[in-house]
Amino acid sequence: MLNSEESFGKCLEKIRSVEYENYYNKLEFAQLLYNIKKNKLYKISHQYWNDFLKDIGVPYGEAYNMLKTRNILEKYNMLGKQLPIRVVKLLIKVINNDNADDLLSKAQSLPYVEFLNEVNMIKDNLKSSVECEHNETETWEKCKKCGKWLHQKTA
Repeated sequence: MLNSEESFGKCLEKIRSVEYENYYNKLEFAQLLYNIKKNKLYKISHQYWNDFLKDIGVPYGEAYNMLKTRNILEKYNMLGKQLPIRVVKLLIKVINNDNADDLLSKAQSLPYVEFLNEVNMIKDNLKSSVECEHNETETWEKCKKCGKWLHQKTA
């Protein structure tokens, strides 16, 4: 088993090797930051978390957002799912315990524009600022076998 200094060294080495601009690597990066922060491994080389972040060149706000996203993805068992960044950014704004299963299913199966509309409807309902009579609708059905949302085609 690794001692904390070896673990910290391996995390630092991995952080420096990750191609930071790639979103999926950002999730890996966030996981490394999470492990360092959770286990207080940063104290091996720095007294404060902020000093550690400054040393590795990550702004505090960005680290906060990455950790927040990582925690939300973990809470809803999405860490291993390959969702595009733009879908994840929408998802974390509206997901909660009541709508998690439905939203995750839609996030994985709906086209981006349709998922964006779904998120906007949820946000508008929460604010009660936009009302729609839904006169113009499209029909979507959820496959009971795989959970994918399918657009019903008209002949």
